[in-house]
Amino acid sequence: MVLQNWFVLILGNQQRKIQKTNWWPRRSLGFYQNCRGLRTKLFNFKCNTSCFNYPFITLTETWLNNDIADGELNWFNYNIFRCDRNSTTSGCSRGGGALVGILLTCPNSPPQSYKTFMSTVENLLSIYSDHLFIFCGDFNLPNVFWSNDNHGLIYSSTSGYLINCLPETFTANNFFQINDIFNKSGSLLDLIFVKAALVPVVLEDRYHPALSIDFIPVTNIPQIDSFHYYFNFRKANYPLINAFLLSFNWLETFSNLYVTSAAYALFDALHLSILRHVPNVKFSRSNFPSWFTKELINLKSSRNL
Repeated sequence: MVLQNWFVLILGNQQRKIQKTNWWPRRSLGFYQNCRGLRTKLFNFKCNTSCFNYPFITLTETWLNNDIADGELNWFNYNIFRCDRNSTTSGCSRGGGALVGILLTCPNSPPQSYKTFMSTVENLLSIYSDHLFIFCGDFNLPNVFWSNDNHGLIYSSTSGYLINCLPETFTANNFFQINDIFNKSGSLLDLIFVKAALVPVVLEDRYHPALSIDFIPVTNIPQIDSFHYYFNFRKANYPLINAFLLSFNWLETFSNLYVTSAAYALFDALHLSILRHVPNVKFSRSNFPSWFTKELINLKSSRNL
């Protein structure tokens, strides 16, 4: 639902109002899809949506629940609003669910957003004055040109739309802007502000810029598999898994589904049975060589008694 200055999201029995700011385009290209479940498709979901920049995204039939947090979706540039199916809203144990994502960073953000951000930056620099900071991101200032000299940041603008608080704050705190890779429009939207820039020993050749090499020796490289958790299928409760799978009316479940959707429904049931009835245990590296069998370990232990 769209009002004059607000978006009203209605998800189930939840209602949220989101104020429209002046960056919201008059014509918005959104995205909608019935997902038929996301729990078994999270890897493909995160890969396919990593480059999305729709102002809003609406998904139905997400099948999500409290076991899956918003952070697991990797939508860090969206405000996420979810209405998952649960025991208080439905008698069904699975299915349903809706999700709406509202883009956080949009073109032509209002000046107040930059002022709020720079105020936070100044507070951080004041509180942690002895720390090293790197500020990077899509600041979306296409008409600002950035350069550096030995003293710090230099900037200029070709239009009247200039957010003065951003370059002035970084300049006053002796920051440099070190990204010089332009996009296809000849603009720098993604900026990297650092406290110190590389000063070449002589005037740089444009084909061979000076490089800074940071080498940190690592004396103790931890083993990747030293400690981790895994599903111990040797101790799984297979009678309960069998009973759980038999509780479904598979003929009715598959009757109205295409092959792909039916496979996803089966995978989802198998995944849930594993989560419920297969113990998730912590792995610890053995003190014995990998070729030691259980019999050899017991024999050695008995000799040490």
